[in-house]
Amino acid sequence: MRVLFKHLCLKDTGIIQSSGSWENLSVLELSEHTCLDPEAQFRFRDNGTMLNLKRQGCVAAFKINVSGYNLDMFYLFVDSVSLDTNACAQKPNESIYRAITHTLYQELSVHYKGKNSSSFGIWRGTVFHNDALHDKYEISYYIALSSSRRYDPFSFACSKSGVLAG
Repeated sequence: MRVLFKHLCLKDTGIIQSSGSWENLSVLELSEHTCLDPEAQFRFRDNGTMLNLKRQGCVAAFKINVSGYNLDMFYLFVDSVSLDTNACAQKPNESIYRAITHTLYQELSVHYKGKNSSSFGIWRGTVFHNDALHDKYEISYYIALSSSRRYDPFSFACSKSGVLAG
């Protein structure tokens, strides 16, 4: 499965934002002319998580300090111990939610608690540009998370069947 927005594909940059002996997080970007690259290949797992086939990590929602900003966004979470331990876990009792779902408009969404939120809710992926990310890493567009309930024409979408939209 490929995730598209217009002519851009979701791709793992390999730019590590957080690293430990058991895991690391890397930035995902929307980039041109990369749809066939191994870094842009994802598959939905049975528990609803999105697995990156090349790095064997799952898309996850996090708030991490990137270039001086706390950005609510999707990252690639690679767990060196087991996919089901953290990276692709679905453990509501421990407030770990990695399943990616679709909204009415086929937008990707996740159960998440953002940086300015006191409780969990449904957050939608939306295409966003951040000057600091662009200046430091040359990432033009990334998938920000928004708690807004309104339809956003700049949101990105995909379907489990592999039919792509954007």
